[in-house]
Amino acid sequence: NATTWNGTVWSNGVPDATKFATINGNYDTASHGSFECCSLLVNATFTLNIQANNYVEVTNDITNNGTLNVMNNGSLVQINDLGVNTGNISYRRTTTGVPLDYVYWSSPVNGVNTPTGYIYTWNPDVLNPNGGQGNWVAATNTLMQSGVGYIMRGVLSRNFIGVPRNGVYTPTIKRGSNIGAGSVGPNGIMRLDTDDNWNLLGNPYPSAISIGSFLAANTEIDGF
Repeated sequence: NATTWNGTVWSNGVPDATKFATINGNYDTASHGSFECCSLLVNATFTLNIQANNYVEVTNDITNNGTLNVMNNGSLVQINDLGVNTGNISYRRTTTGVPLDYVYWSSPVNGVNTPTGYIYTWNPDVLNPNGGQGNWVAATNTLMQSGVGYIMRGVLSRNFIGVPRNGVYTPTIKRGSNIGAGSVGPNGIMRLDTDDNWNLLGNPYPSAISIGSFLAANTEIDGF
């Protein structure tokens, strides 16, 4: 069961979770609406734009031979963890702030590096200047790992270009060895039992996820 967009209409009705959808003409969700499909194919020379507050939901595979843009606040949702993705997408996100603000970022696509500048990840078991554990580690111009969070100073917008991530990701959650907990460190700051328990995670998918559902499914961690 399949349907093809020719730039004006669908050949076999609007797609749903049972239909294979082919984009064979330019499609913009702001004009033609969000949609669901079984699998998605974007043909060469054609563009699918997913605009703000719109979505495309794909149950299985995504094959992009053309151009697939997910604009700021748009979502590309995949249901089946075994869905296979082929071809790069463009995934754009913008936030607000001033140039010296640090912003948390994570990559929803494969093969993207952090930019240059003040870029860090958090390591819970590396020594810190207060004689305990847990500190920022420089991560400039490094491959962004799935499910890992990064802080970037002054990076208020990003365009992630790569193959969209799908499936189950298991970033490492770790803690230190509680060095110096309960005592004042050389910086004059009390070293707490929880200082070396922090982990900075990130959303690895090209769509929003529910932090409430995530924490409910991972009761062994506390989250903020």
